[in-house]
Amino acid sequence: LLHRQLYSSVKWEQLIRNMIRDGANSFYEIGNGKVLTGLIKKINPDVKTFNISNFEDIQKI
Repeated sequence: LLHRQLYSSVKWEQLIRNMIRDGANSFYEIGNGKVLTGLIKKINPDVKTFNISNFEDIQKI
């Protein structure tokens, strides 16, 4: 599924739900902003999300 999204529609919600179903319970957003983290929390508020925008954020994890 993921590789097909390079050249076709992105099915973000389906991808995240599949990852959670397969055992993913933590997601990391790297770069400025929290858009993707917010979308993940709307899909499943129980998963852990982390935003990394600088070196200090990496040290906090």
